[in-house]
Amino acid sequence: MGTMLVTTFLTFFVIRYGWGYPLWLCLLATGFFMLIDVTLFSAALLKIHEGGWFLLALGAVVFVIMATWRRGRQILTQLRSYL
Repeated sequence: MGTMLVTTFLTFFVIRYGWGYPLWLCLLATGFFMLIDVTLFSAALLKIHEGGWFLLALGAVVFVIMATWRRGRQILTQLRSYL
């Protein structure tokens, strides 16, 4: 649902600056979907204390592992280029 919220937000910029539609039309079009997305997102936030925290924690652990792995590969590549 967070992805939907961000995608709707970015859609505004595509409609406004990419396609050149008037501001009122962009606000009307994305505002409608933003209202729906914010409603769904806020409903999902209520479930965090009921066990949704576990998936967020698991995702954070996976992210830290992947970020560490990526940074380590960058450092290793830099060290290999000096040899």
